[in-house]
Amino acid sequence: MSSHSLFEAQVSDRMINASIHAALTARKRHSGGWHPVREQQNQPFQFSFNSSLKVDFQGSRVTSDGSLLPVRELDERLGLSELIAEHLTDSRGKNTQLPMAGLLRQAVYSRLAGYADVNDAERLAPDPTFRLMGSERIWERGAALTFRLQPFETKLLTQEENLARLAVINRQLDCPGGSDRFAAARDSTEIPVHGQQEQSACNGNFESICYHPLLLFNAEGDFLSTKLRPGNVNSAQDWAELLLPEIERQQELGKEVVPRADATFAKPEIYEALEENQLAATTGADRRTTGQTCAFTTGYCWRKDI
Repeated sequence: MSSHSLFEAQVSDRMINASIHAALTARKRHSGGWHPVREQQNQPFQFSFNSSLKVDFQGSRVTSDGSLLPVRELDERLGLSELIAEHLTDSRGKNTQLPMAGLLRQAVYSRLAGYADVNDAERLAPDPTFRLMGSERIWERGAALTFRLQPFETKLLTQEENLARLAVINRQLDCPGGSDRFAAARDSTEIPVHGQQEQSACNGNFESICYHPLLLFNAEGDFLSTKLRPGNVNSAQDWAELLLPEIERQQELGKEVVPRADATFAKPEIYEALEENQLAATTGADRRTTGQTCAFTTGYCWRKDI
């Protein structure tokens, strides 16, 4: 490149830079007269071409998890805070900065929002949604950081008494409807694993290394309880531990209980236990045939009406 061409290129670059600088420092029309366009701390930036547009750089007020707020309203109306205070044991002592209800909400709601583990607590602590859905104590200071949330989940909640009481809270959150009949549906599912997790095993039915939990739902599909089991157990194993406490609870509420399940649960010991509780059971299809006895191998009709 000739010296003349190089000079022209340098002049052009300087002119472009000067134009950019002039545009950024230009004066614009504003109510009260003209003043330079400049960034003011804690003040929104207003555009010259449209004075109704403003840019406000306040990241602490921005959240992508606002959809959790209606869920928070639901748990308030269901009385979750009162249930936590009634059933869970807080062994941290009196000098606690974060209430147990707030820690439990943060643990649950972060999973609902798709955050995988407690490591995400570091960036969720200042998030407006997680601050404002907690107790008033954390509105300004922020939600729990990882070093507080991790021992809460791994030590406090995993105490044997608290694990049992969490199941009680879950069942009590299932609001009784207007019907006098309660249907409890049992089913098992697969949780695949990709390592050497304790008690994971090969399941021939699912053709994977997995856990094989047992689930309990009501007729509306609301989740009631679960039992985490090794991957190689029978689908019906531990059914009594999951189902019988729920039967007792619903009977205390004066409801007619009808357990339902697929043919995997059509076992003599299950029918006998249900008969002892004065219950009829249905497996497979829900055929309410009075007085009919079904074969255990089919699982598609009522055992009998008691």
